[in-house]
Amino acid sequence: MELAPQMDLVLVVGSASSANSNRLARIAASLCGKGYLIASEKDIREEWFDESVEKVGISAGASTPDFLVEAVIQRLKEFSGGRASVIQQPKAPRRNRSRPQPPVARAER
Repeated sequence: MELAPQMDLVLVVGSASSANSNRLARIAASLCGKGYLIASEKDIREEWFDESVEKVGISAGASTPDFLVEAVIQRLKEFSGGRASVIQQPKAPRRNRSRPQPPVARAER
């Protein structure tokens, strides 16, 4: 969400029943003025994109599958007539990956 203040509009991809996704959408709306929670690319409304919207940020809830985010990106490219460029911020590592992993057993030959 650190880029949200630089965006004209932020779309948060996630479930309406997800507390995480709802919180992200509220934060996005407070930081950039226009933040919408969408479940998929089908929820994007053309009227959100008036002439003042040039930069669109996309975020996603913790359990949102990557294919849903990719579909939203594709839809935005269609809206722009192919003029949109995608700049991706590297994904932050998931918290549960920071735990030490158990050792892997290797068979000696």
